[in-house]
Amino acid sequence: MVHRLLVLLLICSLFAENVSRMLITAAFELNRPYIAEYLCINKDKPMLHCDGKCYLARKLKEAEEKEKKSDKESLKISYQPASVVEKTVLTFPASAIEKHETIDLPFHLPSRPAKIFHPPRA
Repeated sequence: MVHRLLVLLLICSLFAENVSRMLITAAFELNRPYIAEYLCINKDKPMLHCDGKCYLARKLKEAEEKEKKSDKESLKISYQPASVVEKTVLTFPASAIEKHETIDLPFHLPSRPAKIFHPPRA
């Protein structure tokens, strides 16, 4: 139950981040009379027939700037500077190179293959 709620919450948060413009526009349409009366910048100029569109444009611009800023932050986080590693050369004494010994390990294939490798019978 808790896992399902957590999954739904995460899905909703991802969805809300990607459709922020749609949510801002929907909130504007729902609160249009209040925005036109109290929050509109051009409420002193009724001949412009702004009706709060200036407020909507400002909120959309803020959301776009916030999205660009978060994109830049994510790029900064994923950036990793390259590091240069010096080559190290290992030297061995000549006596260690000359003493190259081989060890024979006994290895025999099974004389009869296992039943699992047989093709299925019809």
